[in-house]
This record gives sequence, C-alpha cells and structure tokens, in this order.
Amino acid sequence: MRAEILVGAITRAVRYLRAEACVDEIVVVGLRLGATLAALSAAASSIDRLVLLAPFTSGHAYLREMRLRSRTVDRLPTDEPIPQTPGDILLGGFRLGPALVADLSAVDLMAITHAPAPNVLIVGSDTAQLSRRYEELGSRVTSAPFAGLAQLLIGDLFSETPKDTFEAVVTYACADAKPASAVSPTVRAAGAIGGPGWTEAPVRFGVGLVGTLCRPDRPAANAPTILFLGSGRNARSGRGRQIAILARRLARSGIRSLRFDLCGIGDSPDRQDGSSPLYALDAVEDVRAALNYLDELSSAPILVVGFCSGAFLGFHAIQGDHRIRSAILFNLYCFDWNPLYDVETKIRNPYWGISGYANEAKKVSSWLALLRNPQRISDIAAKLVRLTVRSLKKIASVPFKAVYAEDTVAGRIGRIRRRGASLTLVFSPNEPGLMEVHAKLGRTPSDVERKLGRPVIMIEQADHNLTVDGTLDKFYEIILESIECDCERTAEGSENEIKSFKYSLGFSGQSRSRNLDHAAHQALRSDIWPHPEAG
Repeated sequence: MRAEILVGAITRAVRYLRAEACVDEIVVVGLRLGATLAALSAAASSIDRLVLLAPFTSGHAYLREMRLRSRTVDRLPTDEPIPQTPGDILLGGFRLGPALVADLSAVDLMAITHAPAPNVLIVGSDTAQLSRRYEELGSRVTSAPFAGLAQLLIGDLFSETPKDTFEAVVTYACADAKPASAVSPTVRAAGAIGGPGWTEAPVRFGVGLVGTLCRPDRPAANAPTILFLGSGRNARSGRGRQIAILARRLARSGIRSLRFDLCGIGDSPDRQDGSSPLYALDAVEDVRAALNYLDELSSAPILVVGFCSGAFLGFHAIQGDHRIRSAILFNLYCFDWNPLYDVETKIRNPYWGISGYANEAKKVSSWLALLRNPQRISDIAAKLVRLTVRSLKKIASVPFKAVYAEDTVAGRIGRIRRRGASLTLVFSPNEPGLMEVHAKLGRTPSDVERKLGRPVIMIEQADHNLTVDGTLDKFYEIILESIECDCERTAEGSENEIKSFKYSLGFSGQSRSRNLDHAAHQALRSDIWPHPEAG
C-alpha cells in the first residue's frame, strides 16, 4: 500500500459522486489520518467544504503516535508488546508497511501551496498553525475544539461516539447548502465486489441490520454457511479486518459466510434504549434475524464463529436455535453474564474480582511487582477478604432457588450435543475465560473434553485478537478442521457426499480433525488443569 493510492481513492470517490449522484456540492469529512489524507486530496478534487477532525499536520506526528500506541494497544499473553517487524508499524491489527511508512513520513500539510477548499472546518486541540496557513492560501477557516475525542479513541470495546461534535459537523456541512433539485437522480444500488475466488455484496435484513454476504465462486459440496459474530464494538469486518480476511479465504475454499453489525454497532441502527449490545441477551434476536436471512438463501447447515463478546452471543444462540449445527467460540469471556455487573468495570479492571486476582497470580511479572513492593501484599489480601465477604452477602441476599443439572452450563452443552450440534472452544493463552471453563466444565482436560465432546484448543503465542503473525492462519485451519469433523460425524450425508466435500476443500485422505495441535493441548493441561503429580 502506498499513500498515493489512499489519496487517489478519495479523489475517485468525489468523482463518482459527481458522475453518479449528479451533485453540485461535496463536503469531504476526514478523521485523524483520514483527515490528513482528505486534505492532501482536496485541492485536486474541487470540493466545496472540507472538515478535518483531529488531523495530523505532519506524517512524522502520526507515525510517532502510532509507534507509542503500538506498545500498549496490542499485547502478547505474557503482557509484553507484540514484536514489531523492522520498518513496519503494527497497531490494532493493521500493518503499515515500510513503503507506506516512508510515504507518510514525507507528508506535511503546511507545505501545501493551494487552498484545499473554499470553506474549511478544523476540529482539534491545536489548530492555530494550520488554520493560519489555509487562510493565507485563501480558505475561509473555522476552528473548534474536539469534545469527546479521548472517549472516541479509548478502544474498540468502550469507544463512545462524540455526538455533540458530530452534530456540529453536520450543521457546518449543511450550512448555505443549495436547495435540492425537484427530481432526484437515480443512483445505482451498491454493487458486488470481488477477488480471486470470492464475491461480496452488502445485504440488509431484520430491523434494518446491515451485513456483508461473501460467496465462493466455486461452492464446496454440502458445505455449511458460516455466520460470523464479531467482538466489542468493531464493525462487521472485524478488528484489523480479521473477519473479512477469514471470510474471503474461506470463500476461496468454497464456503459461504455472512458477517453483520449488531444493532448499536457499525451501519446497523441504534438499539431502542441506546444501550450497548455487549453481553446483552436480547442481542441474540439480531443473531436470529441473520439466521432467518440465511434460511431464505438455502437450507445449508450453519456454523457460528464468534469472537469474545460474539462468542458469548454464539453460545446463547446455539442453545435456542436448532438451525445452528456447530459453533466455534474464540476467547469466550463467560458463558453467562450477571446483569448486575457493569461491562466496562468488569472487563477493564483485571483486579475487579477474585477470579481476576487468580488469573494475575499465574503471571511471573505480577509476583515480581509484589516483590518490589511488599506492602501491596497486605493491601491485596485485605481486598480479597472484602470481595469474599461481599460475595457471601450477595449469595445470602438471593432467595434460594433450585438449580437443575440441565440448567447448568454443562447441562445446556449436553442438550446441544444430544441434538447433534457441537461446540469448539478456542483460546489464546492466559485468557480469563479459561477459568470460566475450569469452573463450569471441570478441573482436568479430560473432564472438559467429556462434557464438551472435544478438547479445548489453544493457539500458542496468540494474542487476544489474533494479531500475531501466523495466528489467524491457525484459526483458519481450526475452522476447516471443525467443518471436516462435523462432516464426518453427521448422519445426513452419504459417504460419497462426504468425500466430495472433503475433496472440494483440499482435504487429503487423512482426517485433519485428528491432526489438531497436540502440543497446544498439552500446554493447556499443564497451565490450567495441573496434573495430580504437580501437587
């Protein structure tokens, strides 16, 4: 990727609007690096208004900030920064290659010699220098602070939309706009895009939910359709576009998939109460709407692939919907969510509860920190006592209610298995969800495998978001292995159909499902469920 390609894409988008929508006025709005690129393209695009939200005046400033953030945003299971390839910057699952880094390092908005647009709005904390430069070039410049920028950039899980700032941008963009023509031009609906072996098109279903259907050019015989459920507030493409990458790769193997935005995320409408869909059981209705849409397309069985909070929804969806034949849940945080807990407080603070302290106790860095500051040992002990007392009071305050075996996590998984469906749990090391598996399904790997029907899979060296090189490839292999395993055990297909399906996916005569990483399982044994000899 090169900077000129990014700038050229903005220029082509402006030309498309003029040609297809026949518009007279165009306002370009850019955020952060997007604002910098918009400013570079504006002079050549002949736009009417330009809105720059927290722009980087220079490429050096952008790269400096990204290098600093890369040390804190993406972490290894050991809590160390993900190693950076020399010349690259890896941040949030996106990689800036050496060529793009070199291009951006040469960017300087102060060196622009032509006014980018007649009217410019710059929103940010330090706008004076760039505002003066644009005024010298002949632009009418308005400046304003960016209220809510910190909350917007806080992370994909808890990011908040700066509604006041965005409303001010809309007001500016619409000011002095010419009246719309009486007859609106007919604009072509968004078309499909494609690449080697795949074609994608936007789809809409349910209560206005928006998704992307990825179709293979050569569908595999008897293949399932995959329904992706993403993590946090990430759009349907996934963090670092991981879901889009998986979908297109699976399509090249003949497997169709749907990814979509829950209500309250991305292009889908807001939830009626304005709340977050994370760990909300009513968000399962959005999943059912997606299943209904897939039902209209074909009768193919459905495989749900969920990431983190999406894994939570996947678990609850497969419990109540027999159309789901199997589910792969990556880094499931919990099977059930206590509605009394605040999502942000619970997930953001690893020391929030007893289980958080137990997870930290497995890290060498935590013990080294305690040795450097022994006073913290007594502080932590006192807090653990308070947490234990609080938990006992909460238990005592809840009226006794009989819990039947079939209502436990193990009981519900048993019902899923009895109807012929399956669950595959996949984790990166040191995930808090591993303790949940330990608590709900058994102390040893054999206990878990007996209740789950298959072993828990660990992807060694993987971070929480599969950012580390090679880990997304391993997860892709796990998806194919799960599909083959389901294909082998299903009673629906004949032996010839199964062979045809495996051949279309490129499977050899030996079962891939028997080739799961034994070393990873062994690591799980020693890490989470110690052998009796270990004491």
